[in-house]
Amino acid sequence: MLYRDQIQKAIGYLRRIQNADGGIPATKPGDVSGCWTTAEAIEAVFMSPYRHPDTSQFLNRMVYFLEQSALTTSPGIVGWPLVSGGAHCSTMTTGHVVAALAQLGDHPFANRSLVQRLSRLGDQGVAWLNENQNGDGGWGVEPTAGPEGKLSRVIATVYALRAYGSRGETPNSSSRVRRAVEWLTQLQGSNGGFSAQLGGSPDVGSTARVVAALLRVNALTPKDRSLLRAWSYVMGSRPRGRLWELATETYVTPAAPGQTIYNSNTPADVAETLIRMRRGRRQLDRLLRWYVQSQEEDGKWYLAANKMKKRDIATWPTNEGIYTLALADHEYSSLLISRTLRRLGHYRRTMLALLILCGLQTVWIVGLPTALSSQWTRLPERYRDLLVGGVFIALIIEIVGSFLYEWIRSKRANKQF
Repeated sequence: MLYRDQIQKAIGYLRRIQNADGGIPATKPGDVSGCWTTAEAIEAVFMSPYRHPDTSQFLNRMVYFLEQSALTTSPGIVGWPLVSGGAHCSTMTTGHVVAALAQLGDHPFANRSLVQRLSRLGDQGVAWLNENQNGDGGWGVEPTAGPEGKLSRVIATVYALRAYGSRGETPNSSSRVRRAVEWLTQLQGSNGGFSAQLGGSPDVGSTARVVAALLRVNALTPKDRSLLRAWSYVMGSRPRGRLWELATETYVTPAAPGQTIYNSNTPADVAETLIRMRRGRRQLDRLLRWYVQSQEEDGKWYLAANKMKKRDIATWPTNEGIYTLALADHEYSSLLISRTLRRLGHYRRTMLALLILCGLQTVWIVGLPTALSSQWTRLPERYRDLLVGGVFIALIIEIVGSFLYEWIRSKRANKQF
């Protein structure tokens, strides 16, 4: 229950600004409903263990919005645009919708009829992803919006993998996941970082997203050498005394009047990577404190880092704030339970040593039985002193050893959970 107040405030904010059609405004209150933003809100709220009594109604309205906003591209195949009324299906949106719907099947409000509808809709969304995977294994952001929209990019590929991962697919069970993983691994540079697309320069946002995606589909483990190199790149890229900076990614479609800009919420991406890698505890603590301190009074988070705060972008950063704190809450709770059990083992040994000492002292004070007493007095004084001293030394070693063990573990936790 580490971040209960912050998570509940943020969910309350989303409930208050929910549009009449059931969707969550794309970037700020009053905007048209965003399909991607709504899918992310469902996933974030479902991730949280702290929910308002009317969460079921809140989720139902968002699910209904996603059902109504789906675009049928051919029989049995549907995708979702970035926002309600959009003309082109977005890979990021479709991947996130499929992932969100996959979670809802286990929710108490999901009756049998709804589960069947969501399952069918998820299958149709996966069919769209299958149809639009590029030959190189990646996905474009909007595959039907011209060559630039079809070009394989990290931002699209990791959200497509989010959909497959939510359904239990791994590189061993799915050739599509395996091909996507192979494409992503090509993007790692000599410094450990990943670029947003082939031929690009490594950046922190892309690196964090790729690491999280590879771990979600169990392509690699946190101890894999390539992920450790990526983690080192992310750690080494943090400006001294500051958080990682925000970033943007652009692309231009033939029919659009200008360029489309995707914002990267770098603090959230890095936080998820640190949690999933179970490394960088000190930096993660700093990020989580920043999240707690930067939350607005009404529960929202703006897209922000360091001195930059984009006040026209609040809804989806709030989703990512909820998701980050909920994920950290879950991981920290598991970690604290594990550590507590280990500490109890050390405390039990210390208590046993103390009980033995107390027993010896009691016998000493009350008096040894006659037989033992006579045997004790027959021992040379130097042996008696040696035995008594040995008991005290063993006790001191046990106590000091337990404290040193915990101190060393706390130091290692700064690097690895």
